[in-house]
Amino acid sequence: MPFGVEVDKKTLAAVGVGVLVGAGSAMVFSYLARMRTNPPHALRERPATVRDLAMLQDTVEKLKEEVVGLRDRLASSSSGGRRRRARENSGYASVTSASEYMSVTSGDDEDDDGGYMTPPDTDATDAVAVTFDKGALQLSELEASLVRVDTLHNGSLQNKEEAYTMLVQLKEKHSGSAEVLWRLSRSMMAKFDGEEDPQKRQDLCFQAKGLAEVALAVDANSADAHKWFAIAVGSCSEFLSVQDKIKDGYKFKEHIERALELRPTDATVHHLLGRWCYEVTMLSWVERKVASALFAAPPNSSVDEALEHFLEAESLEPGFYKANSLYIAKCYIQNSDYCNATLWLEKALQQPINDEEDRTTQTEVTKLLQKYKPW
Repeated sequence: MPFGVEVDKKTLAAVGVGVLVGAGSAMVFSYLARMRTNPPHALRERPATVRDLAMLQDTVEKLKEEVVGLRDRLASSSSGGRRRRARENSGYASVTSASEYMSVTSGDDEDDDGGYMTPPDTDATDAVAVTFDKGALQLSELEASLVRVDTLHNGSLQNKEEAYTMLVQLKEKHSGSAEVLWRLSRSMMAKFDGEEDPQKRQDLCFQAKGLAEVALAVDANSADAHKWFAIAVGSCSEFLSVQDKIKDGYKFKEHIERALELRPTDATVHHLLGRWCYEVTMLSWVERKVASALFAAPPNSSVDEALEHFLEAESLEPGFYKANSLYIAKCYIQNSDYCNATLWLEKALQQPINDEEDRTTQTEVTKLLQKYKPW
């Protein structure tokens, strides 16, 4: 990975579900960050085909749908009364309790000559025309800025930094917008993923968690806020005690499941929930005893439940993540279905290697194939 988060698997196995989930979410986030920056080699090298153009057209249509959905979400969260009711009824921490995480500033990143885009200093009711092949869609200044932020976030490291700077500025003007807050949480997770200093990593991670928590207080029905809160919770586990890690394992599952209820077609969320189910199934007797001592109902799942989520992720986005194919194979191995396990290991073997995590996955895939292909 360009940012890279190496995980000591022996340490993970020793401390239970909380940190295992943390590792899963951190590694999946690294995948999210680098796939946009580093497309597979085959896609970089070959010329565009008719299929590519059809996919591009489909992407444009989806973008139009997302913009319309963004407008609806912004409209639904613009009412102060509705925001207050959401905070009162959501069961999540209030803005006040999460405010310790909200002191996010651009710091040294602010530079009038640095080339960062500054949102236009216009009234929020001003509109910007975004033209597609089938007409134009009128966007408010905030909507246009968020579309720009999403485009930048899917680009290079410099683009991601520009998106972060824009979001810090947008938060000053739209501090009650869940759409701004969860995106800033996502942006801070990108900075966390590339940071090596332990204290800075911790600060970034907990700030990202707090921002997503406030986004949930504003809009408890935001799938993205639930998703990024869960990812931040999992990633923050590396800074917590074993007991708190296990507690956050439950919190992680709660918000991933809610994100899935709100958006059942998110392949990444299916993979994350599959990882939670798989790791819970793999807990040792000692780890289960620790969880039982701390909680009335220790975490419980099954290999079949994990497999269901991994397969659903694959059906939604075939070949989207090398590790997803590996975990499908692992589930089949646990069920002693070595024929299907070998099939998925061979699929994983053929998927491109883009970073260190993929190389680690490739090594594990190769070893498993050597062991189970003879069956």
